[in-house]
Amino acid sequence: VGPQRGAEPLAGIVSMSGYLPARGRWQVAEGSRRVPVGFFHGTADEVVKSDWAEQALLALQAQDVASSSIKLYTGMGHSAVQEEIADVAAFIRHALGPAAGGAGASL
Repeated sequence: VGPQRGAEPLAGIVSMSGYLPARGRWQVAEGSRRVPVGFFHGTADEVVKSDWAEQALLALQAQDVASSSIKLYTGMGHSAVQEEIADVAAFIRHALGPAAGGAGASL
């Protein structure tokens, strides 16, 4: 849903152990191409395979979403670890920027 928002783009999109269903059957809205998208995923996820997140990243990059990235956590299943939480917090601070308390501010 997030990448399809055109009128009011989001500051950023976080996907923790997620993927993009129905890849190829939707288009990224022009105004959302600059929205940073971060995938955070465990390599041992038994519910949502990490390959699916990697495929989602490639699908976004194919639609010119320039600020998309993925961070994989070796051995992590369909859960969260402190390192991932810290990385997500840093991603959010960066996406919000200094005007919204980002760039080093705590959440």
